[in-house]
Amino acid sequence: MTNRFVFTDLHGNGEVWNQVKKFIGNQPTVFLGDAADRGTDGFRIIYEMKNMPNLTYLRGNHEELLIEAAREYIEDSIAGEQVYLLFCNGGASTFQAWEDAGRPMNIINWLDKLPATLSDGNYDMCHSGCFQTTLYEDWAKQDLWDFTWHRSHFTQPWYECRTLIHGHTPVEHLITNYRNFDHKAVLYNGNKLDLDIGTAVCGVSAVYDLENKKVFYIDKNGVQSIEDPVRK
Repeated sequence: MTNRFVFTDLHGNGEVWNQVKKFIGNQPTVFLGDAADRGTDGFRIIYEMKNMPNLTYLRGNHEELLIEAAREYIEDSIAGEQVYLLFCNGGASTFQAWEDAGRPMNIINWLDKLPATLSDGNYDMCHSGCFQTTLYEDWAKQDLWDFTWHRSHFTQPWYECRTLIHGHTPVEHLITNYRNFDHKAVLYNGNKLDLDIGTAVCGVSAVYDLENKKVFYIDKNGVQSIEDPVRK
């Protein structure tokens, strides 16, 4: 196994990111996507992650929204449908920060080259989670949408003796009303581990230690709790 930590869906929360960054240090780490939007520091987080050699950054649906909006704005010289879609998904501050930085397309092009999947040891990873394929070696050959936008795979199994780690859909959204909750726990459902605990709402990020199989819950003040996730 190459990587030590995995986390996901910061959604522009710069205060939490500052603490997560301090916690992971120089350890090899995987980020499962959705650095920006909803919070105000998304573009800074993307920029800093781009310059971290120890971080493997996987593509999420909000990275896709920014890519499409920026390219539309540059190519068509208008804020059209893609910009509107980004704004509807909480991306106004991200887009404004990109504009204020001089509309750097090198960052957009870098985002567009991010991988969508990763396998490390007995772990498989992508942003949204996905269905398993008949043959294991084909799972990473699915369409990009299956790795960035998928929300209907949760009750489906994953391969025996392997674990799929993902984010995208907050755990609480699978249980009750996403907009009205405080910090909960990650969801270890069968062979799937959902690390998205809704950082945009609860202000806490779940960082999974692949080596020790523990979850560190980190807020703007640092590590608040540690747990052994229970497989349901």
